[in-house]
Amino acid sequence: MSNKRIDYLDVAKGVAIFIVVYGHSGVRWIFPYISWIQMTLFFFIGGILFQNAKEKNTSNLSWSMSKAKHLLIPYIVFGTSMYLIFLVIAPELLPSFEKIFIGGVRLQGLYGVYWFITAYFGTTIAFNFISQIKNRYVQYAILIVMNLLGHVLTMTASEPRAIFWNLDVVLISITYFALGYYIKGYLHYFKNIYVLISSFVLVVFFVTLQINDVIDLRMGMKYKQYAHPLLDVIVPLVCIVAILGVIQITSKYIKFMKYPGAASLYIMYMHIPLATGFRVLFEYKKEPFSFVIMGMILPMIIYYLHQWAKREWHKKRKILHA
Repeated sequence: MSNKRIDYLDVAKGVAIFIVVYGHSGVRWIFPYISWIQMTLFFFIGGILFQNAKEKNTSNLSWSMSKAKHLLIPYIVFGTSMYLIFLVIAPELLPSFEKIFIGGVRLQGLYGVYWFITAYFGTTIAFNFISQIKNRYVQYAILIVMNLLGHVLTMTASEPRAIFWNLDVVLISITYFALGYYIKGYLHYFKNIYVLISSFVLVVFFVTLQINDVIDLRMGMKYKQYAHPLLDVIVPLVCIVAILGVIQITSKYIKFMKYPGAASLYIMYMHIPLATGFRVLFEYKKEPFSFVIMGMILPMIIYYLHQWAKREWHKKRKILHA
């Protein structure tokens, strides 16, 4: 993968995390449209960047342990730090240990986004094994069955099931992850003028149908809001093609978005707790502009300070062991 492509994907991650934060800012008019891409774009980008254990020339066990270290250690560190902070400033906002353990739909408020990390972890683990099956058509069949099963489970439940870590979301999220993985060799076609215009025309078409109540496509992974097995794939994919096509064309003008892209995990974990902490301590009243600015900038500052501290620590260690 070239440096140019890496930069472009960092920009895309920055745009994706902005969409997530903006979606949590309280702007209601943009829902359900933002729900088509709010999390699907993250899973799609994850699929683009994905390499299974075989491609990395390592064992499945080593690969899985590495993925757990990368995703679950921050999950525990951020979760514990948040708990200790709010235990002091606002203990009434903390969920029970039972809810923290089960995770997923049981977590709201401060821990509202934590479902994503565990579902993402489960998605990568499942796809690691599926993607190593030699017959590509068998892979496709398994993914289709998983998607349909996910829709059946959702459409037959009166309310979202509280499954441990929301791992049942993997049945749905793995579709978008797999699409990113399979399509990554064709991303350059997204910026083709005919593909770009066609995708935007289709986006406008779907938005028009939604506005006029011809369709009711309200997608939500956390609460398993899915009811259209075909549209749930087509609509997000069309939106993703349009967004990534524009990003490829404009990435050199919006390079600054690679900075939140690199800090996306910190922003994901911290944007809601920061706003909540400011509300408790300073009587901050949530409104979209300040919520987005605070939710993006402060975690980025913390991320880059952490990266600087790690570099300084490694320099000192090298000097001590020289």
